[in-house]
Amino acid sequence: MPVIEALAGTHAFVRGIKLSRNRGHQNALLAGLFAADGDVVISVDADLQDDLDAIEAMVDAHRGGSDIVYGVRKAARRTPGSSG
Repeated sequence: MPVIEALAGTHAFVRGIKLSRNRGHQNALLAGLFAADGDVVISVDADLQDDLDAIEAMVDAHRGGSDIVYGVRKAARRTPGSSG
C-alpha cells in the first residue's frame, strides 16, 4: 500500500480503498466505482493487461457524447513463456 498512499498524497485524483475481505474482482470494482468522486471514472485492472493507450480515445468518445465507453480486446495478449 505504500505506493498507493504516496500517489494519493501527491495527486488529488488518486484514492485507495482497503477492503476487509476478498470478495472477488467484480465486488472490488463495484466498491471502487461507488467510492469514486468525479464525472468520469476509468477502471484499469492491476494485472496491467489493459491497453492504457486506449484511454485517450475512450475519453474522447465520452467528450463526444457517449455516456458509457468500454473497451473490447481484439485478441488476447500473450506474455513471454505463455502457451496458447
